[in-house]
Amino acid sequence: MRVTCKVFYLGDNYRGFQFQPDVDTVEGRIKEALKETKLIEDDSTSKFQGASRTDALVHALGNVIAFNTNERVIIPMINQHLPKDIIIWAKKEVEDDFLPRFAAIKRHYKYITRYNDENFKKMENVGEKIIGYHDFKNFSKKYENKNTFREIYELNISHKDQFLIFDVIGTAFLYQMVRRIVNLLLNIGKGNFKEEIVNDYFDKEMDSSERIGPAPLENEGSLILWEVVYPFIFEIDSYSYEKMQRYINHFWKLHSLRLETMKTFQNFFNK
Repeated sequence: MRVTCKVFYLGDNYRGFQFQPDVDTVEGRIKEALKETKLIEDDSTSKFQGASRTDALVHALGNVIAFNTNERVIIPMINQHLPKDIIIWAKKEVEDDFLPRFAAIKRHYKYITRYNDENFKKMENVGEKIIGYHDFKNFSKKYENKNTFREIYELNISHKDQFLIFDVIGTAFLYQMVRRIVNLLLNIGKGNFKEEIVNDYFDKEMDSSERIGPAPLENEGSLILWEVVYPFIFEIDSYSYEKMQRYINHFWKLHSLRLETMKTFQNFFNK
């Protein structure tokens, strides 16, 4: 049978999702856990595939994997063999030819960064122009003989506390496409570019020196693969779902305490 699963992970400790030899990756850890639990033997028989090959430092709430197995899939048993920052939390039995990368209806990414007085209205105006079916080749690295047309269904920008949150929902995305869209919007919001520059991105053939780079990660920004949507509903494993919730709550308490500690030190210098 073929099974598909939803996966949560924090990307800080991994060199991206996709397996690489001699490098710690999310896919590598998951495959090890599946082998430890005797669910798969090797790549050729399992036909393992992930929905999105996220980069290093990119997080996920709902990336999706699929694999073939002859055994009953018990999610908590798999999670016992995974590090704390990778948790499988839902599953679904699917057709033998199901490929999560190509069967997805849409993908939803969130990018979070600090708010630095960017002009919100200008960013929203340009965001509306990006929605729709366009050639996004100038929002990624140079592609040869590859279809670079994609459709963006929604692009929403919200302001919460001292942060900006960009929600980008579309069919599929080119390499670094979401982060390059966000970076263009941020630069327009800061007044570095005029709003009309977005027309060049869709109408001109731009070389790498002209195209804007991706919005930063790590200390300057955070990218989350929030959801990959399919025409069916996953079956949530309640124990693993609660485990994920506990881990996030613990992480939040730990880092909010550290943040408050640093603020206390900072107050000493602001007297």
